[in-house]
Amino acid sequence: MTEQHLSLPHTTWRVGARTRQVAAVLVGLVLLAGCGLTQPPPVKESFMLASRAAPTASPRPHAATLRIGSFGVVAPFEGRGIVFRTTEVNYQSDFYNEFFVAPGAMVRERVGAYLTAARPFRSIALDPRVAGRYQLRGVVTQMLGDVRHKAAPAAVLAIHFYLVATDPPADRLVYDRLVEQRVALPDTSARAVVDGLGAALDQVLATLADDLGRLDLAALEASAPRMR
Repeated sequence: MTEQHLSLPHTTWRVGARTRQVAAVLVGLVLLAGCGLTQPPPVKESFMLASRAAPTASPRPHAATLRIGSFGVVAPFEGRGIVFRTTEVNYQSDFYNEFFVAPGAMVRERVGAYLTAARPFRSIALDPRVAGRYQLRGVVTQMLGDVRHKAAPAAVLAIHFYLVATDPPADRLVYDRLVEQRVALPDTSARAVVDGLGAALDQVLATLADDLGRLDLAALEASAPRMR
């Protein structure tokens, strides 16, 4: 009986110590969780390309309707995340800074709005259901912030344009040009890159509108081979 009586306090003390250890761990976890909750979650920002220039309308537009067709984007730049080129071979998509809509759709809308104001053709149609002999298509081949040289960052935009005369059963390619612009940036922030890309797009579209207005469409159609 005596031995049993003496062992009871010892056993009770060991259980109490374990309980206190578990409680201490739980309190620590709660405190850590509380510290984590005080940190605000990262905020994502969304951007749109904005035009900085108002084009001058052509006084002698082509007497035809120009339909704005599809605009593709090559794989590295087709996502919504803003792309930074950091080395010769390394490109990084910014998860926290992105375009509000997909780049292809955004560029197509800006092309239509710019050409509507510049008026190289009598009518510009974004609606694919609108009939028209000519269709403008494009592929964005570069759309990025070049930060390889921190002292001289730049926004780079390149679009390959194709003007097609729809002539069933096969179309004719009457204009084919890659237009690229590079705009110096004040810093390497995502906002600076987006502003630079907007300025670059204005320059690209100014070149496109001027080219389209100068085309001799009849002569080009007569000499252009049919597309297969």
